[in-house]
Amino acid sequence: MAKRVQVVTAELKKQQPVQKAEKKVRSIAQARALYELIVGIHDNCQQAREYVSSRVTSFWTD
Repeated sequence: MAKRVQVVTAELKKQQPVQKAEKKVRSIAQARALYELIVGIHDNCQQAREYVSSRVTSFWTD
């Protein structure tokens, strides 16, 4: 029984660095996804600004 506990404990210790690395990878992936979302929103805002600017300009020049 003691040997089984030692084996399980050793295996859990081996898995800890892997779990930490997986957590870090997930965190990086989430940050990247959020960054891409923010860039998309920024692009949409820029397009909206350009559209409104062109409409206002055409309103005043017509």
